[in-house]
Amino acid sequence: MRSTMTLLAAVLAASNLLGQTTDAASWQNLSRLAPGQSIEVTTKKGESLKGTFVNLSEGSISLLRKSQSVAVPRAEIARVSLRSNKRMNYTLAGLAIGAGAGAGIGAGMGESLANESGGDFRNLKPAVIAVVCAIGAGVGALVGSWLGGRGATVYRAQ
Repeated sequence: MRSTMTLLAAVLAASNLLGQTTDAASWQNLSRLAPGQSIEVTTKKGESLKGTFVNLSEGSISLLRKSQSVAVPRAEIARVSLRSNKRMNYTLAGLAIGAGAGAGIGAGMGESLANESGGDFRNLKPAVIAVVCAIGAGVGALVGSWLGGRGATVYRAQ
């Protein structure tokens, strides 16, 4: 169990490093966006605006949201991120990896239970494997969904 938690912590730490840009504080980074790109603008009030990039000016960024053009003033923006469209792929990969890890851990736990009980609980081994496999699949799917939904931060207000 300790090794699983250590692995999970390492994956989360690595994902934080991969999701960061070197200089996200520069408003000029937004000039790299192409019209039609999926973005997410987070305001300083915590509101999340998801849509497609339209244009950029020195004082605001415009995006198309629900068939309406919305201009968000620069002073109100906390962060602008690219939206990832690979969430489903990451979720399915996480589910498969989690299920495999869970099955392996469950097999070890089931065998340990059978050995410690003198063979009395050997018939529970498949149930232990199934339950731990399902838990691993759920955790893997959640982690995969979280990793796949994160887009690169293009701008972050100072």
